[in-house]
Amino acid sequence: MFETEAEMTELQELLERSMSGAGGHLTTIVTGERTLNAHQVTTYLQGVKHVSLGTVNSRGEPIVAPVDGWFLHGKFIVSTAGDALRVKHMRRTPAVSACHLDGDNIGIWVHGKATILANDDPLVQEYDRAATAAYGSSPFTFGENIVVTRIDPRVMFAYAFVPSKYPESAPKG
Repeated sequence: MFETEAEMTELQELLERSMSGAGGHLTTIVTGERTLNAHQVTTYLQGVKHVSLGTVNSRGEPIVAPVDGWFLHGKFIVSTAGDALRVKHMRRTPAVSACHLDGDNIGIWVHGKATILANDDPLVQEYDRAATAAYGSSPFTFGENIVVTRIDPRVMFAYAFVPSKYPESAPKG
C-alpha cells in the first residue's frame, strides 16, 4: 500500500462524506452494511485494476473507455497516449468519472477532476515503478508522449455485496 495515515484518514472522510450526500436511490442499494472502508478499498485496489474512464467531449457528451487504473496515495491514477482523445477532453474539461466493477461483487467509483501530471512529479515516478513491476517494462516505453493523470475526487463510493470478503489488509506471507 502507498497510503500514509493522513491519506487513509482523508480517504475515509471522503467515503463517509460521499455517502452522506448520496441520493435516495443509491442509498437503497449501497447501504451502510454494503460499503467498504478506506482500508478495504486500498487493500483491494492494490496493483492494476481495469476502470471505465468517463470524459466529456467538446459537445458536452460523456465518452467512456476502459483504461488500466492504479490507486496510489488514495487517488486513482490512469495513463494513456498523449494524443488519445480522452487526454484532449481532460485538457479542455477536466471533469471525469472512473469506475471499477466486478459484477455484483464490488464497485468502486469516483467523480472528480483530472489533473495531468508532469513526468517529473514524484507520483508519476511512483506509478512508473509500480507499473514497471507489474508489466515488466515501463509504461513510458509503450508509445510516445505517455500522459499520467491523477483523479482528484469530489465524491467516491465503495460498494460490496458482501464486504467481509474484502479484508482491511493484505495477507501476510
